Amino acid sequence: MLPLLLMGCAANQPGGDSQVFSSNATDAIIRKIFLSTEKLQVGENITLTANVVARNVEFANTLWIGCSVRDPLDEWHDLPAQNIKQRKSNRVKFTWAIPRDPLHPSGEYDVVVAAWDGLPGSRQAKRIESRRLKDAFHGYRHREDFLMFDANKWQKAAHRLGKGQFKTANVSVADHHLHLRLPKFSFDGAETRSVDRMLYGDYKVNLKAPDAPGAFTAFFLYQDFRTTKGHDEIDIEIYTDGSQRVNLAVWVGGEMTHINDSDDVRLPFDPSQGFHTYRIRFYPEHLSFYADGHKLGEWNTNLPTHPMKLMVNAWWPKWLESVQLSRDATLQVDWIEY
Repeated sequence: MLPLLLMGCAANQPGGDSQVFSSNATDAIIRKIFLSTEKLQVGENITLTANVVARNVEFANTLWIGCSVRDPLDEWHDLPAQNIKQRKSNRVKFTWAIPRDPLHPSGEYDVVVAAWDGLPGSRQAKRIESRRLKDAFHGYRHREDFLMFDANKWQKAAHRLGKGQFKTANVSVADHHLHLRLPKFSFDGAETRSVDRMLYGDYKVNLKAPDAPGAFTAFFLYQDFRTTKGHDEIDIEIYTDGSQRVNLAVWVGGEMTHINDSDDVRLPFDPSQGFHTYRIRFYPEHLSFYADGHKLGEWNTNLPTHPMKLMVNAWWPKWLESVQLSRDATLQVDWIEY
């Protein structure tokens, strides 16, 4: 949907964080847009305040101010326009909240405020000026700081993978961290997954990988129900042997469509020596991976289309050489945001 506020000239606006269009700056000017927050969680409101100056009181009587928000999927959300009613200097406020939809994407949101000489959408109304803030705020559905293990949000896995099994006893929360344990004298591991399925969005985790040569730490999206064509999946797989190697992979319909393995990608740090932030940005025509803000890879085609669960685990792949540990090793997760 093309928003009312942008009809006519949006494509001609210059680039940059703040974009301005003005057809008659002598009538009105939008001086600045203020945001009540730079991060907005589902269930919270953001207040958008625009400083607007009308050049003369007579013109102000017909001046309307409108606001639109563009979400990460390029969908526009129009807020009701307001008439400033014969005031030369105005602070016009709008309030908006992210829709309560489990599939609504997290990510960066744009804001546009526009001045019109009539009610936007009416036949005679013309846009006088607009100001656009690109990436004005970051919206997200949930942030988990692991003050406890919330069974309404997360599940403990119990199934076989690789050389061992995921066991629920290896999943715990302590000191405000999620602990996924690789027990000594064993090839068993641990996994937690979201209760909700989700699709597009911006997924982040802050974690410290275990020191366990031959094991994997993974942060990924996984379609836990199989279709006749197989499952969808998006992976960040970290080698826990100090080599700084990492695999990036995509599966669609049970087939691997992309792989950027450890021969091509290295982390700029040892993942077992501290907490680091890993990120998956996934949208219909773009997928990218990051570690501490450093881009690891990206693809724009052959991407998943089914809702998936968000997962993190530590386990022992069959194809990696390994020996059982003589002491427990633990993957520690500080927080997850999506």
